[in-house]
Amino acid sequence: HAAGRRRMAALAHRAWFHRPTVVVPATSTARLFAETVTAPFASFAMPVRPELCNRTGAACAADGTATVQTVAAEDSRWLGALLQEVDSILGLPLLMNAPLYSWERTHLLLNTLNDAFRRLVFDSNLDFLLVGDLLFENTTACASLFAKPVENSTPRRRRRRGSH
Repeated sequence: HAAGRRRMAALAHRAWFHRPTVVVPATSTARLFAETVTAPFASFAMPVRPELCNRTGAACAADGTATVQTVAAEDSRWLGALLQEVDSILGLPLLMNAPLYSWERTHLLLNTLNDAFRRLVFDSNLDFLLVGDLLFENTTACASLFAKPVENSTPRRRRRRGSH
């Protein structure tokens, strides 16, 4: 469990003891936590049911809590379906969540697709990057994305003299 916590902390550029954030279906909070909660923005920590702390591994902090983000199926069908699939395989509808900061400037959240790909290429802790419906794997092939600078492919319009 400690190795998993360290890896997630490295992804988020946080200390290893930082409380993990988990994403769960809004309908499953009573099953996983000491009380039912709605937290779409991961705003606070909740005690994880004691019998689940050993099963949740790195998703449960040393004090038995986790920062919770709930997802309603109607708000994110894709994530809801993923959580349902994880539940059918592992018996727990729970994913760990870490904010992704820029690789070069660790204090800034990712804002561009270019920053996201840089992070995928240069961070050995990050295995995959999901962009919309496309899943990219951290491989040496991805490094070729940064072999030469990518120019802006959008042509710029020039104003002609005398045109309004």
